[in-house]
Amino acid sequence: CPIPTLLFMRFTQGVYYEVCKDSDFPHAFGESFQKYIGEVCAKANTTKKYEVIGEVEYHAGKARKNSTDWIVTDNTANLFIECKTKRLRALAKVELVDSNILNEELDQMADFVVQTYKSIQDFRANHYTHIKDNGLKTYPLIVTLEDWHALGERIIGEIDSRVKAKLVKYGMDTSLIEGTPYTICSAQSFEKVMQIIDMRGIDNLMDSKTQGEYRLWPMKSFLFEKYREEVKKLIDLFPDDFKDIHPTIDGSE
Repeated sequence: CPIPTLLFMRFTQGVYYEVCKDSDFPHAFGESFQKYIGEVCAKANTTKKYEVIGEVEYHAGKARKNSTDWIVTDNTANLFIECKTKRLRALAKVELVDSNILNEELDQMADFVVQTYKSIQDFRANHYTHIKDNGLKTYPLIVTLEDWHALGERIIGEIDSRVKAKLVKYGMDTSLIEGTPYTICSAQSFEKVMQIIDMRGIDNLMDSKTQGEYRLWPMKSFLFEKYREEVKKLIDLFPDDFKDIHPTIDGSE
């Protein structure tokens, strides 16, 4: 007897795992996702208190590199945003005996974090040509398609250990995790994050999120706990798109 919830998920979220097998899918989808995250940053910037800076090519010595996908900066801090369409494989979510698949997924997430730290390191060394180090605190934010906290709060500790090992491998300072703590955030929560940053500023939100127990919380849970009044003021950033997709549904409900 099929379980209705799992059947529904197979015809919605599950489609991703079929489409992503196509060889042309990752690049096109990655570009679209990155563009969408930039649109969220721009849409949420109603007060014009922060600046949004896109990806550019730069050189560090002889090496040609691309800057982080998006930088959001205000007078309080910098937010280095990496957009990753990588989702936890279905087997990683349900496999109870063999942990190898989950370990592979966590290892790849650690690679994303270290990639962002390398980019911040180049920024601080003034290799970036489109923005110079402004001396403000910098927060790495990995934006994914879905919430990686779905497997429990222990996931952050598992990723931390892998990030430290990779930092050692590349000769980088492991104190980056404490001094420049990273955050993993789903795209759905990111729309909320940027609206609250527009209200309260980058450092106000990210400093709270990366401290103590809050660092282990999913972003959505943190926002509803710490910014209850701000959450009440959140709006749908793309109401016209919603109407195009669901013309018979009132998006305000």
